[in-house]
Amino acid sequence: MSKICHVSFSSSGGAGRVASQLIAGLPKFGFDARLEVVTDTDIPGIIRNHPIVAGSAVIDNFVVKRRSYHQLFSLTRRAPKSSRDRFCADDLLHLHWIPGALQISDEVLTRSPKPIVWTMHDMWPITGGCHHALECSRYSHGCLNCPAVQPVFHSAVRRAAETKKVVLQNIPRLVICTPSRWLARQVAESSIAHDLDVRYVPNPIDPEFQFATENTSSPSTELCQQLKLIPDDAFVIGFVAKNLDDPNKRLDLAIRTLQGMREAAYSRKIVLLAIGSSRQSKRQWGVDIRWTGTLHSVADRKLAYQRMNVMLSVSDAETAPLVIDEALACGTPVVVRDSGGAAESVKDGYTGIVCKSTDQLRLAVSRLYSDESMRLRMSELAQHDQSHRLANVVGIYAGIYSELISD
Repeated sequence: MSKICHVSFSSSGGAGRVASQLIAGLPKFGFDARLEVVTDTDIPGIIRNHPIVAGSAVIDNFVVKRRSYHQLFSLTRRAPKSSRDRFCADDLLHLHWIPGALQISDEVLTRSPKPIVWTMHDMWPITGGCHHALECSRYSHGCLNCPAVQPVFHSAVRRAAETKKVVLQNIPRLVICTPSRWLARQVAESSIAHDLDVRYVPNPIDPEFQFATENTSSPSTELCQQLKLIPDDAFVIGFVAKNLDDPNKRLDLAIRTLQGMREAAYSRKIVLLAIGSSRQSKRQWGVDIRWTGTLHSVADRKLAYQRMNVMLSVSDAETAPLVIDEALACGTPVVVRDSGGAAESVKDGYTGIVCKSTDQLRLAVSRLYSDESMRLRMSELAQHDQSHRLANVVGIYAGIYSELISD
């Protein structure tokens, strides 16, 4: 049985959850898989257990970046020193989100003869340091004079991009996988990886979001009590992010959408169900917001999705957010802002509504509020989508593994 090692910085978050799902499904395809991570704890745990990693991340955020740039940037982020012996028993390495887990110049990447699959969860592998380039196209020209960083770091960003290009070009057997077609197009336009083997493979979702199984756990008493406080006839708009305070996620835009609806004539109470960590839960926004905090279990997240009448996804930049696929699997229509690859999972007019501008968000949510038959039809169609089923996605990866290992 071939051995596959998945490598990611953390077991939590989107990349860690994708890796864990793949590992759970691979034995049925004849592969023995494991997950190597730096941490499975929260930020205080990272600071305590990995101070160098945490310190370099602070430097990136407060020294390297310009204050006006609000996206994540990883230039100096250090990883614990790694030896090739750590992976000597593995037949293939599957990389996920690696800043802080592996250096791009690590001998595991530069000298290992093992085949490598790299699932890109954002744009970092093809830039000098940014995780989302937004409107910037300089990643297609070597990230010269990067507008995201202080001028003193321009040369360091350019060198980082050059190093990535050299390393990736010299890996003998490499397949880059992207969970959205949008990201595959960005790779094709990049100076780093435009001529490499790039394949679209959607993210898998946990089968528990779709089916009731014997192993299905029960939601927490705390969440059940929180949801009971929402009136039964309320129209619930969901908003989900690991960190609700992340400016990229645009909680402010979701709240403005709710405020716009409140000002109009609506007979049902409208509630925003905010799922994720936030330091703003005590703030008075002038609208009805129910804060659940972070929901760690699938059972809790599934119950929360099912309580939503619609979910909003309005980030400035997204690659392929898992929360959209999870919500759709639970029968929750999604109103999504068309940014990056976020809208690809939503079939416009069938499983949700894709908005080309922020001005369309309130109108889209209002349509689903007013037309219950349309919302229920979208809900039914969303639950029948097969593209993100775990077995389908694992089967695609298993085929890639077999192809690379047999070469």
